Amino acid sequence: MGWNVPAAGLDWTRLKGKVVLLDFWNVKCKPCVLAMPELVKMRRMNVGKIEIVGVHIGPGTREQIQKIVDEQKLNYPVLAWSETEEAHQWGVGNTVPSLALVDRTGKVRYTDLTVDEGVKKTLELLKE
Repeated sequence: MGWNVPAAGLDWTRLKGKVVLLDFWNVKCKPCVLAMPELVKMRRMNVGKIEIVGVHIGPGTREQIQKIVDEQKLNYPVLAWSETEEAHQWGVGNTVPSLALVDRTGKVRYTDLTVDEGVKKTLELLKE
């Protein structure tokens, strides 16, 4: 999908009725990058049912972020937040990777999940 940095953040109207998984990460976080292929696979296998939004938080240049987006062949948009305060509003602590899960009605169901927990909870939510 390429680079996507909306000034105001997420366009929830486009995501209405879908399960949304937010993947909070940073360019210096190796576990974050290692988890990305699993998220790409999960989205590919659930097209139309799930949306994944990558959220880069903290320091990192546009070029560093874009390099990872390209190398990992991300099939979902990535937002870039320079401050971690926005992530804290999502219940994300000071460590990444961290995921938040939003159900089809727009309710935040889980926050501060590990990647394994996020994948498991997402697949469970898709069955509801």
